[in-house]
Amino acid sequence: MSIVVPAHNAEVTLARALDCLLNQKIVNWEAIIVDDASTDRTPAIAARYAEHDSRFRALRSCANSAAGARNSGIATARGNWLMFLDADDWVDASFLAKMLAALETAPDAVAAYCGSQRVMPDGELTASSIPTEVAIQPFETFARQCAIPTNALLVDRQTIVELGGFDVSLRTCENWDLWQRVARLGKNWVMVDEPLAFYQTSPNSLSRNSRQVLADAEIVIARGFSPDPRVKHPASAHANGAVETIGRSASEALAWFALWNAASDCGSGSRSIDPQSLRALPAQRKWARQIAEVALDGVMAGSLSAPAQLAARWDRFGGALTGLITRLGKVWENSVAARRVQYHLEQMLLDFDDLAAPRRLALTLGLRVDARNPAATQLPE
Repeated sequence: MSIVVPAHNAEVTLARALDCLLNQKIVNWEAIIVDDASTDRTPAIAARYAEHDSRFRALRSCANSAAGARNSGIATARGNWLMFLDADDWVDASFLAKMLAALETAPDAVAAYCGSQRVMPDGELTASSIPTEVAIQPFETFARQCAIPTNALLVDRQTIVELGGFDVSLRTCENWDLWQRVARLGKNWVMVDEPLAFYQTSPNSLSRNSRQVLADAEIVIARGFSPDPRVKHPASAHANGAVETIGRSASEALAWFALWNAASDCGSGSRSIDPQSLRALPAQRKWARQIAEVALDGVMAGSLSAPAQLAARWDRFGGALTGLITRLGKVWENSVAARRVQYHLEQMLLDFDDLAAPRRLALTLGLRVDARNPAATQLPE
């Protein structure tokens, strides 16, 4: 088992990431810490762990990218399975044991994945997320979305080597691109239905550069819907790319991703996504709640807020988010469909809130009512 830990100026978080490996119930592993041109104490921290425990190895890299640093680690890895742990993330103490146990039940599997939780800067956790569809249709899923965070996966090392590792031409979405190539082989993916991986949100994350992320996502999705010469031996069903008849087209997949980024921008206080990029989103009534859910997740990531905090922070992003949904209605030429999305979104925000105080959103007023004496409820003017 080899764990690759890219680290760039990670002196604040690196020790926590490495300590989660020391806490693993399985002890037979190696961790390759790849210092990527850090200018802080990251190299000293890596050296200290390597000095005290021979399972750690410290490398230097000048790749100036997580993809390049990970590739440097892959080149020296010796284990049959690879894990990629970013320096600000961590996993549960049972991660390796449970993932390897799952792989033992499926000898033909190329990867195992688990549930994950996003961690806000204040330590608040979001609900656990696990995409069950990856175990059913890995390639068709990754052709359309990046369904698994980097640290929620164990993958066959030889497969990664044969596929050429991470694409260093991508500034973001490089993990999505690699998972898509692995899935194109048509091999089995095993699911561990527990939240064992935790990834930290940060105001300095590259994923908050929505223009760059959307540009890279467009490249990855286009690759998913066409032949990929980098995969020499794809499964015959995936050789020519994803099948549009079984799910979202490439344009619709990109529109869903653009929606998430646009909502994230609303949460962070910036607006860089052209609403026209959302045109392919379905306007039918049955999709309104799912669109609201994606927008909610995006604004949560952009505002660095847990769901229970969002209604109280409406003033920070509510106007921008309402404006986005209104513009979506204009793109659709269907303002009623947009209002459905808005109502669903506000209902979800209020469902998460404790309503300790009245919450006035764009179309909805949330109040806590004493069901024993509803007449005593005081309505705001």
